Amino acid sequence: MTPHEPQMSVGDQLRPEERVVLRSVREHLGTAASDVEAGPLKLDVDWERFDRVAQRHHVRPLVYQVLLGRDETAVPSAVTERWRTYLRQNTAQNLYLTGELASILDAFNERGISALPFKGAVLAATAYGDVARREFVDIDVIIDPNAFDRAKATLQERGYEVQHKMLASEQMTANQESLVVEFGRECEFLRASDGVAVDLHWRFLPRRSAFPLSFADANARRESVEVAGTTVPTMSTTDTVLLLAVHGTRHSWQHLRETCDLAALVLRCDVDWQTVVQRAEAMGCRRRLGIGIQLARDLLGLSVPAFVVERTIDADAEVKRLVRDAREGLLDLEPTVVGRNRLWYKYAAHERLSDRLSFLLHWGFSPHRKEIEAVALPGWLHPLYHLIRPIRLLAEGYGRRF
Repeated sequence: MTPHEPQMSVGDQLRPEERVVLRSVREHLGTAASDVEAGPLKLDVDWERFDRVAQRHHVRPLVYQVLLGRDETAVPSAVTERWRTYLRQNTAQNLYLTGELASILDAFNERGISALPFKGAVLAATAYGDVARREFVDIDVIIDPNAFDRAKATLQERGYEVQHKMLASEQMTANQESLVVEFGRECEFLRASDGVAVDLHWRFLPRRSAFPLSFADANARRESVEVAGTTVPTMSTTDTVLLLAVHGTRHSWQHLRETCDLAALVLRCDVDWQTVVQRAEAMGCRRRLGIGIQLARDLLGLSVPAFVVERTIDADAEVKRLVRDAREGLLDLEPTVVGRNRLWYKYAAHERLSDRLSFLLHWGFSPHRKEIEAVALPGWLHPLYHLIRPIRLLAEGYGRRF
């Protein structure tokens, strides 16, 4: 099938540092040839500012590797030495986290807990072919919610403790914890001895995100990937493409890494686009998929089959408008508010009216960990959490405004 060629239209809008970051990412992905600026890359930049741009967008492993492979006389030696130090540290940290991930999966397996790692090391290996080519700072694992107690105990045996952000006391009550599992999607654990953090998920995204991919469904389609010499389970390519698109939209595509992850996965894996588009339509996330694809086309020169563009982008006028909003200020050094605001952006990214209404209701009234952790209510008063949520949101909004 003939690919639908990307459209690149951002070069003239960028400062030199952003241009070099973007071009370096494209060179790493192998898409620089489609860049309208495909001539020699000019390195007349402020290197301190360049580092801040690369750090803000979480793409330092990619851009540093590309530029270190060039004529180093174009970059000050102090800068290249700083880059090499960072790359060594990032590689060491990622390998350490990868080893701990394998140990956690073994411990879960011994206790009969099915678990599926995602993002982090498995995404680095799947999309980039090297665990050192992506920045990540924790371990993300999803389980069946019914296995939460056993998984929590297993992590605690390994020295991890639950992290609570708003509690006056050190522990949640049993009622509070059951509500976190019911309404939430993850629980954060930290091991003080080495600073390793684990995000234990039972949902991929919050309920309001209208992304009906369950652990059971993803686990049934699981695949495997070799990560630093160890074979671990991972989500299917189709599920990963959809999750990256929905996750990126949820965060308003504020960092280049989100677009880069999607593009790298598509370029390196055999994507069944018919299945991806069909499932996106069935799940109500076709618009969010279209936003991710169009950003990857515009910014990173990604090519996809023509029918994918026709069904996910051309068929929905909202997609290009939301892409324009996402790109507004994306490559600036300082993050900016996307479009009118992030709440509106996430609301508008849902193509189905029922999902938009559900998004507003869940956002406004479904208890968040912040409400549950802040107030310990007895079981018969649990419905009051639905009222505490809007009160807290109003109080936060008032505080930000004044």
